[in-house]
Amino acid sequence: MTNADRPLAPTAGVDLHLHTLVSDGRWTPEELTDAVIAAGVSVCAVTDHDSTEAIVPVTRRGAPHGLRVVPGIEFTADYRGELLHLLVYNVNPDDAQLNALLRDVQTREHERAWGLVERLRAQQVVRLSSDDVDQLTAEPRLTQAKLVRLLQDQGYREPAAYRPLLLAVMEAPFCTTSVETIAATLRPQGCPLIVAHPGSGMPEYAPVIKSLTHESLLMMLESGLVDGLEVHHPRHPPAMRATYAEVAARYGALVSAGSDSHDAKNPPRPHPASWCQDLLARLGFTTE
Repeated sequence: MTNADRPLAPTAGVDLHLHTLVSDGRWTPEELTDAVIAAGVSVCAVTDHDSTEAIVPVTRRGAPHGLRVVPGIEFTADYRGELLHLLVYNVNPDDAQLNALLRDVQTREHERAWGLVERLRAQQVVRLSSDDVDQLTAEPRLTQAKLVRLLQDQGYREPAAYRPLLLAVMEAPFCTTSVETIAATLRPQGCPLIVAHPGSGMPEYAPVIKSLTHESLLMMLESGLVDGLEVHHPRHPPAMRATYAEVAARYGALVSAGSDSHDAKNPPRPHPASWCQDLLARLGFTTE
């Protein structure tokens, strides 16, 4: 049975932006699945940063409960030197081209994150015990997000505490994949590209990085390089949502909605399917 054979009601709950501890979340795949089901979500997308590892376990755990899982990913991307997060849906986790992109960015980010660790230790900005180092070494790949979790566990719980520590030792921006490369690789496979939380950049890490500007967002939409944007996001207040809804309508762009849940502090949310009906149609769902 395909998604089209199981129509969604306009009020059915969808959440197309979710994370696990595979990237920068706190949920295990199993915990995330249970939280999604408890929230009353019918369709969800697992979108870990630069990884597809959690898709299969979430799909398996959710299947007996009727949960439909869209295989997704949130690329750490760049457009003309500006950082953005790019949600890509309906990916094939076994695709060789996709996995080549992921291996490249994962390898570069692993090396960068270890550089952060070494500089933090050398400058004694924070003291890492041998157990801490062993914990990091045990990770199949290290990322800045996993280093952040360790800093939080050491007591630097809030961004205002740990971000200055990281900024002080950053010598290189986040490792990214260009939007052009992602589009050339995955759009021919029918994967829609959605700019995540366009109203929420990362200015706290300036001048190491430059966040996506509104002008660049419009350029990508006008050129057809991306397919849409995440209008409905927790960090978008109502006025910002209205602005991005107008932008999407002006360019005929797809609209997405997601909680961007990383842990129980920001749990999954059931957004009405009608809010992103056109995107759901591209993903094989019908609403009626």
